[in-house]
Amino acid sequence: MLEEVKIAGEASYGAEGETLSDLRPINFVFGSNGSAKTTISRIVGNVGAYPACQVTWRGGRPIECLAFNSDFARKSYATQMAGIFTLGEQQNDVLQRVAEQKASVGDLQRDVTQLETTLGPTDGSSGKRAAESDFLTNQ
Repeated sequence: MLEEVKIAGEASYGAEGETLSDLRPINFVFGSNGSAKTTISRIVGNVGAYPACQVTWRGGRPIECLAFNSDFARKSYATQMAGIFTLGEQQNDVLQRVAEQKASVGDLQRDVTQLETTLGPTDGSSGKRAAESDFLTNQ
């Protein structure tokens, strides 16, 4: 569990910094636009990228943090969903792969149609099927 977050030299926080303490298992951070809410969540999620900041964990054991911020929304919500939405980065990746596979299936269906046209009707009256029939007849 988070015990304390010190933020210094980031966004609207000065070099002397500010400290969030008395934190709970679930913390709700709110404020006006530009008040550095997303900055707090980014620091907690990747404190190594912010050398002037510090995150203190109970017992010194970090745990996975989930921040429902604009970064999460950008990574997690697919842009094309007909009438439904899915949460989570993994689901977004799956939707992208499904779209790619559907495009591949469409390409294959066009190839099959083209090959069937080249073969001609199944009665052998024209196309390559007719040529095969003529060849076998003249053997």
